[in-house]
Amino acid sequence: MNHRILAGACTLLCVPSLWAGHLMTEDFSAVSNPSNIVGLLPLGEWHMGGATEWQAEGWSGEPAGGSVVIVNGSNLVSALQLGWRADNVEVRHVLPATWNIRRDYVFSGVWEKVGDSAGNHLGFHAYLSEFAPTGFVQHVKHLHVNPGNPAVGATSAFSLSVSALELIDAHVSASNHIGVVFVRSEDADLENENKLPNAYAVKNDMFAVDNLVLAESDATSPGLAGVIMQPVYLSSSGNNAHSGLSPSSPWKTVAALEGRVFGPGAHILFKRGETFPGACTLAGSGTAHEPIVVAAYGTGEKPLLNGVWNQKEIFLLADNEGIEFRDLKFTNFNTNNTAIKQRYGINLVPPEGAGDLRHLRFIGLDFFAIQGANGSVDPDNDHESRCIVGNTATNDDAAVPSRWNDILVEGCTFADIDGRAVQFIDTCLDITDVKIRGYTNYFPTVGLVFQHNYGTNCYRNLLQIRGTKDALIQYNTMDTTVHGSAFWPFGTDGTLVQFNIFKHLRNSSADGYVCHFDYNCIGTVMQYNYGYDVEGGLIELLVNSENAGAFQEGAIARYNIGVDVGWRNTPNGAGIFITGSVDGAQVYNNTVITLNRPVYKAISYNNWGGAWPINCKIRNNLFHAAGSASGYNQANKMSVSGNTVERNLYSGNIAPCSADIFPITGDPKFVNPAGVDAPDFKVKFGSSAISNGFVVSGNGGRDFFGYPVAPAGRPTIGFHEYLSDPVIDSDGDAMFDLWESSYGLNPGSAADATGDPDGDLLKNLAEFALGGNPANGADLGHLSASGLVAV
Repeated sequence: MNHRILAGACTLLCVPSLWAGHLMTEDFSAVSNPSNIVGLLPLGEWHMGGATEWQAEGWSGEPAGGSVVIVNGSNLVSALQLGWRADNVEVRHVLPATWNIRRDYVFSGVWEKVGDSAGNHLGFHAYLSEFAPTGFVQHVKHLHVNPGNPAVGATSAFSLSVSALELIDAHVSASNHIGVVFVRSEDADLENENKLPNAYAVKNDMFAVDNLVLAESDATSPGLAGVIMQPVYLSSSGNNAHSGLSPSSPWKTVAALEGRVFGPGAHILFKRGETFPGACTLAGSGTAHEPIVVAAYGTGEKPLLNGVWNQKEIFLLADNEGIEFRDLKFTNFNTNNTAIKQRYGINLVPPEGAGDLRHLRFIGLDFFAIQGANGSVDPDNDHESRCIVGNTATNDDAAVPSRWNDILVEGCTFADIDGRAVQFIDTCLDITDVKIRGYTNYFPTVGLVFQHNYGTNCYRNLLQIRGTKDALIQYNTMDTTVHGSAFWPFGTDGTLVQFNIFKHLRNSSADGYVCHFDYNCIGTVMQYNYGYDVEGGLIELLVNSENAGAFQEGAIARYNIGVDVGWRNTPNGAGIFITGSVDGAQVYNNTVITLNRPVYKAISYNNWGGAWPINCKIRNNLFHAAGSASGYNQANKMSVSGNTVERNLYSGNIAPCSADIFPITGDPKFVNPAGVDAPDFKVKFGSSAISNGFVVSGNGGRDFFGYPVAPAGRPTIGFHEYLSDPVIDSDGDAMFDLWESSYGLNPGSAADATGDPDGDLLKNLAEFALGGNPANGADLGHLSASGLVAV
């Protein structure tokens, strides 16, 4: 939503004495000098901002002369002085009261000029602000009091009002506290780095404020009269002339929503089992605690929302937040209108200066047949339709940047999509702007979670993101692409991709990978993912080095498995493919299996744009080729420029990589070498993979199956840690390997199941079943505990 610091006019139209809800009255007669507060903010006290940078500017943090003090002016008996040794020190007062987003507020007081300067007559700022229990959230609205250059002793009044509509627009949370903040106007001269701390002096005029009143209206804001904040209903048997306020008087079409403004608490409910053609721009915002919910009512199938020929999307969202879409079906299929090549389900297009757009939820939605003009009608069809799409558009130089904050896409299905299922692009002050363009005001999209979703037959991808920080993509399934990987990030920071199933991915010329690390990313981790029948390969790390400054840093690919992956006979098709100036990638404990597809390359290095990978480590990976021979591309580049290939296991029709400084060969002893599922490729007792890996620091602590991986001691090579698997039974004797090993039995021989080494008349298999000790005749397990004895 729009979190601009809204400039408030100095107005006396709202008279606090006429308002019933006085939340604060302060004449400072009982207030001592504000103190510097660090940590949790106390309620009901006046205090200063505790950031240490202010002390670095020359303020000691003590309420000495020229700092923040309570003063006696010539006209104000006791007042809060606004004038400091350093700029930007805030004086805060956080009230025990929380916001009521259905009321209006007015904050008023009087000021006196108590000190004069030779220039820079800039006044002061008064803010109404929002505070969470852990600290500052945002300035909701502010007033710049700039009276010019009155004489010392001059007094006047100020008044700042904020309406319920502005609270909604700023996405104020009803659970957060109201705060009053004063800031003295800035003086650029004080930022001269050549000055010593003791040379700082107050150069602005000094003011004092007193007789402060913060009042809340005693009734719901009249400005909300046109805002819908209750449930409305739609049914194909309804009428748009109805009130829409009950199932007995529903609206009929999506067009009924156009031109109406919705607010916190609104529910837009479509009747189950019915179809609703149409499109609209959804106006208004909710909050995290009172979102606008677009959902279903009644019983039966999810309601179907069907796009129309002359609109690109079904729902268009602009400056919206606090929105939840739940339990709906969408289709938007029109292949004849060449003026609209792409079709969308939900389209998010924030305006410039939107600020934080918070709390967006897309839960339990089903999208199918989202397609625009096809190739038979338009040869330039670009296959770029979307189910859910958002694009901030670049506004790096806006006074207020834009981003999304807290997005959840969960439990949705996407079928037959002529493009990408979901895409979020935030190009406003992303990591690319920071690392390439030198911006310092980093403002990425945060809180994006994409989980438990299923896609099938998406032409390009299940998900693509840009400009995010710490996005989480997990527990998703993608079955079949025509031209792309299931997921890829670009220009992201700290993306985590895990526990996904990606299969039948196609692209004959590029990409089409299980773990696709696109460039201009830092700190991407892809782990515990399963891929099957994927044309490109298991792991792809990219940098287009033709682009000046392009980067790929700190990537980690670990404990993933690919079965029949990497069967494209090109340099960019391989089990593991790294190209361009990829820096510091760690690729370890992955398993690449070839059964029914030829794999031409196990590992491939390349030089997209002329630059080669540097400082990349490929360790502990297991390569098994059951069919045609597999080889390598540019192995000579894998052991130079800080690159290392070490302790990988090569099995079947594949020779060790010449760059591998300690190759491992031998039989991995898979549980089911003819299978295709992840458990089939666990390794058994006697495997050449066991205890032969390189010790990797910060290894994630677990394998693909969740079994622990110790921080020390040589791990098992590949995606399965045999040494901590509590249920593996290598010899099929119904006794787990770890149990057998702990008592000196042989996990590779089924014959010991019938042995009785401790002579207690219980065979080893019975001891295992009863939890006994086969080496101690007195320990019969559950029989001992029950007092029974073996016979």
